[in-house]
Amino acid sequence: MSTNINFDKKLGITGGTGISLPSSTPSYQNEYSFRFDGVDDYIDTNSIYSELDGKKIVTFSIWVKPSSIVQQIFLGLAHSTSTMSHLILYSSGLLRMTFADGGYYINANLNVITANVWNHIMVCFDKNETSSLRGKIFVNGQDETASTNLNNAAYPTATTPLRIGAYPTGSNNANGLIDEVAIWSGTDLRDDVSTIYNGGIPNNLNDNGLTAPTTWFRMGEAATFDGIRDWNLVDQGTGSTDATSQNVADSERVTDVPTPPFSNTQSLEFSIDAYVNQSVSTTSSTGSISVWIKPDLTNNRAFVVFDNGGYRNYLTIQSKSDGTINTQCRINPTVQWNLTTDNSVLSSTSWTHVFVTHNGTEPKIYIDGVFVAQTFTISTDKTIWWDTFTPTLMRLGWFNIDGYSRNFWTGIIDEFSLYETELSQSQITAIYNSGLPTSLTAYNSLVWLRCGDGDTQPTLINHGSSGVDAVMGNPEPFSTDVPT
Repeated sequence: MSTNINFDKKLGITGGTGISLPSSTPSYQNEYSFRFDGVDDYIDTNSIYSELDGKKIVTFSIWVKPSSIVQQIFLGLAHSTSTMSHLILYSSGLLRMTFADGGYYINANLNVITANVWNHIMVCFDKNETSSLRGKIFVNGQDETASTNLNNAAYPTATTPLRIGAYPTGSNNANGLIDEVAIWSGTDLRDDVSTIYNGGIPNNLNDNGLTAPTTWFRMGEAATFDGIRDWNLVDQGTGSTDATSQNVADSERVTDVPTPPFSNTQSLEFSIDAYVNQSVSTTSSTGSISVWIKPDLTNNRAFVVFDNGGYRNYLTIQSKSDGTINTQCRINPTVQWNLTTDNSVLSSTSWTHVFVTHNGTEPKIYIDGVFVAQTFTISTDKTIWWDTFTPTLMRLGWFNIDGYSRNFWTGIIDEFSLYETELSQSQITAIYNSGLPTSLTAYNSLVWLRCGDGDTQPTLINHGSSGVDAVMGNPEPFSTDVPT
């Protein structure tokens, strides 16, 4: 008779006949979180949560993405009908962790939690410390403790399960997303907050060089849906305290998870003969090009060049020595259109965001998020765009077109992106972001080159949908001069 041996449910061993073992330990991935509807969704451990009973030293870690700043509970535990411990966000923007009684607490600075973005919260207790050091609350790796009022008593005995997303009594339900809930019973990790925050990316709490958590719910990973309305969560900590959701639908396990905050620290410098080649394949009749530049205005040269391999065929964006921007399309022997800003819009000493669109009828130029005065000096056929031109290669910093002398552009380029649609004025304004580059993930780019951030020369990773990376020629060291 075949025998099924379930050595350890945490290994992912499944039922059936015979012995089923994973071939190797799966690598850590964070793919899911749970969405809480603010009405009746919550998660309870399957038994009274006794891991904190009698403890004076505890660490809590949780990632939250609230839909709005309204009063809601992220974690709750009752010790009697009148005493509870909970992590609560008030509509005033106050984040507070209470200890067994509302009279004992840690308050964070006001408005440290932002709606609709991921926030990491870590709370540390050590009741053996002096009163001012007994509790700390960290948000996104920073100490945000504003005030504390904590005695030196240990946690009293729990009388309820640990609840994620509501009071133990069922009110003040969380409204938004929650991910990676962990508790260390008997361990104070305040000195290791940077390891757990990890620059905004959740990591493997069982393999990051620190004490493994007592309780760890992955909030989507290591969870199975019962086919009706509830999820069964397997504790990935050392305590083996599993949990079950209430009213959390199958569709409320989502793929929205914490990602690193957008950071722009590097750019590309073009001073002698540096350039970038990017293979491009598009026949779209509409499109958008976004790029930040800090040009050397002593020359009139193109910094963005589209090439289809034909003799004297090109589509370019050029910085001119008088500070104007020019964009031009030529299909030999005719320049199809030539568009230039009426006024000087560039400076050699400051960054400028240049955005060129085509709506299928004509091109337009936007500078620093604004549609500026501009004039066509040639308008043979303003409708010509990628659908007719059919580019195969895009270059940054080098005009290298069959039939013309080669010349290099000089200056600095950052955050180049390409789209197959005409982005709207509001989207262009958002991308300009008051002069501070921001994440372009939401805009469905075909090409997005970070121009140094996350790159290893000579390859520039394409974060757009085409999946084809760019290659640097004669690269210079990445510059730390970026738009600020």
